[in-house]
Amino acid sequence: MRAAHALPAVSAVLLLALPALAQGERENPTGSRIGRAKAASVPDRAALSDIDKARITTDAFADCSVTRDPRKAAVYRDLHYDDPKARQVLNDIVSSDCLRDATLRMPGDLLRGSIFKAFYRREVKPSDRSFQEKAFDFRGYVSSPEAPEAQRYLIMMDFADCVVRADAGTARGFMLAEPGSSAEKTALAALQPQLGPCFPAGVQVTLNKSIVSAILAEALYREATGARTTEAEASH
Repeated sequence: MRAAHALPAVSAVLLLALPALAQGERENPTGSRIGRAKAASVPDRAALSDIDKARITTDAFADCSVTRDPRKAAVYRDLHYDDPKARQVLNDIVSSDCLRDATLRMPGDLLRGSIFKAFYRREVKPSDRSFQEKAFDFRGYVSSPEAPEAQRYLIMMDFADCVVRADAGTARGFMLAEPGSSAEKTALAALQPQLGPCFPAGVQVTLNKSIVSAILAEALYREATGARTTEAEASH
């Protein structure tokens, strides 16, 4: 874990006209035989909190966006976190085809996590459980490591990666569980013992399950795909 730094509050609020779709659902526009990802709609279950409804909606929106244009979404995924082009690329991914009648204020970092969750579901098999010997180095995804924004990203991702490497199965279960579900509550309770030891001393930041789920999604994806690349290189 790198030296601790005080973290600025998460800002980057993104205003989206959003709303939730079941994973794998597709809709076929009239006159078309080509299946397309179904646009998101806000769940109306009374038992869900507004935050969990927003999280379900954002996950659905991200899944729809990645499914409809995986190439464009992959460009965003592979950019440095602090790349000046990232916001514009993210705006390009936001498609009105993936939205329905609702307005949702969602921090950009939470949408980022939902995009990584969508890629994880698409590309990582349940059998992909091996990690590289060394922890993933997220410095490869920042351009200016000493900048405050990059420092915040690196600290949060080091924390997430520590949790993932300590208990990958539970981290995966929490990240993939539907927000607000009993499965998510159970997985979070099981994950709690790993959170404190992985969090660097002296860091000032507020964590909630939305943030933890988002950063775990990226850490799990990077670790899984990084291990696959390492294994492929070793076989040649």
